[in-house]
Amino acid sequence: MMTIRKEIDLNAPLTTEQKQMLEALKIRPVQPNEDCPELTAEQLSQLVMVSEIFSG
Repeated sequence: MMTIRKEIDLNAPLTTEQKQMLEALKIRPVQPNEDCPELTAEQLSQLVMVSEIFSG
């Protein structure tokens, strides 16, 4: 396996292709899968509690 590294200049303006990709993603529905399943209400409430602890 080979590692590919790419430096990203966060101050550079987005290309037309990048803008189009972001626009397409904005309207794309969320689709949970086996790698990232949908969270249960209990799991979401645990995330809220953890977030509150670490946010101050």
